[in-house]
Amino acid sequence: MGNEKSDRLALVKATLRHAVVNTRYYRKAFRDLSLEIESLENLRRFPLLSRETLAKYGTDLLSELVAPEYVGITSGTTYGDTNRGPLLHYQTESEHSAWRDLYASMAEESGHDRPLMLRLTDPDRGVEIAGAFPGCFSLPMENRYHFELIISIIRREWSFRGFSKRVISLSGPLELLQLFTLLCMEQHIDPAEFGIGLISSSGWQITSRWRDLLEHYWCAEVQDVYGLSEAPGMFATRCLHCWNYHFSPLSVVEILHLDHDAPVTAGVGRVVVTCLLPIAHSQPIIRYDTDDVIEIAGECITHSLGFKYLGRRSKLVILNGPNGPSPVLSPLIVTEVLDSLPDVGIYENAKAARVGLRVAFGWPRYRLSHQVEQSGIRVDLTVELRWSPLQYRDSGKELQNLLIRKLFDASPELLVAVNRGDVCVNLELVEPGTMT
Repeated sequence: MGNEKSDRLALVKATLRHAVVNTRYYRKAFRDLSLEIESLENLRRFPLLSRETLAKYGTDLLSELVAPEYVGITSGTTYGDTNRGPLLHYQTESEHSAWRDLYASMAEESGHDRPLMLRLTDPDRGVEIAGAFPGCFSLPMENRYHFELIISIIRREWSFRGFSKRVISLSGPLELLQLFTLLCMEQHIDPAEFGIGLISSSGWQITSRWRDLLEHYWCAEVQDVYGLSEAPGMFATRCLHCWNYHFSPLSVVEILHLDHDAPVTAGVGRVVVTCLLPIAHSQPIIRYDTDDVIEIAGECITHSLGFKYLGRRSKLVILNGPNGPSPVLSPLIVTEVLDSLPDVGIYENAKAARVGLRVAFGWPRYRLSHQVEQSGIRVDLTVELRWSPLQYRDSGKELQNLLIRKLFDASPELLVAVNRGDVCVNLELVEPGTMT
């Protein structure tokens, strides 16, 4: 453990020196600061990097040593927060080589043949970087021809030395995994002929309904990954032992208080990340305040820090109490509840019709807002239905009561706050087509 901390400290020091010497932004931001740090905790004397600063001065954070060779797009929209503009993130071939070396070393440690993988790529997010690894087929999923090609690849056996005979891992953005799976189901394709053992999803929230559907169809482990494209090396996967997320060791993560910059070791906090060399070379990211809120869940038998992802702070309904800020409702909870109900309207996935999917799919149509009033916090939730609540008044009332019960079941903290009179929830069911 001591060697691991020492190695990470050395990487942090090298990252700081690289940033100051080779980028315009950090030369100015760290001008009066000593780069000599004795522990990872000393990072706290360096200023935070906000998303707004990254968006405005992102090119000033680029290293002057080399020009980027890969440019990706991130909306910074973890689980659908689309109110902020996109960011660009950059990578050089040397950084990509470092990623390949990391994956190769992890594969060697397993002592088995490396798995053949197929990654579905999304051109909306720029040049695909993460898929370009030996043994990984990176393919788009934009039309019916792509679908047939993917089927032919995962159906056959291969003979690459040192790799598995079949593609055993399928990964990519959740919406593409959903699209591919539904097409397979509509075509009555038997997944047993493929032998897929792992489905790895990123980019969006996997609801309970979709996890069950993916697990049931593929008879495979379903893994969801939390991370930010603009923060290379900062990602977390859900643990099979404790069912919480655990951060990878490829970055330095701080958990700070919601209302100030002191660290927290229990309860709720926001994520601040420093990305390390050699995988954060072209655009150093130091003490990036992600605005993402997590709840620390303690340790498990495999990792020291487990956490639950709660969402973007700007989207959370937060009560200020004697023990500090306490989130009581988030879009993740609302989406989880609404996605389980076929009565709720959906924002249809735009690619479904393009690939010939017979039945559309998508995320629930709703609007969640809140405001602080003298009497407490007022939460307004508007939900669009697939049928008219004006024409079916009794059914509408039954559904409204069901939704309220499900929200309280999903967030006991919300129920407590409502019973105390701290929060008032107004739920409105609206006609199909109301939300555009």
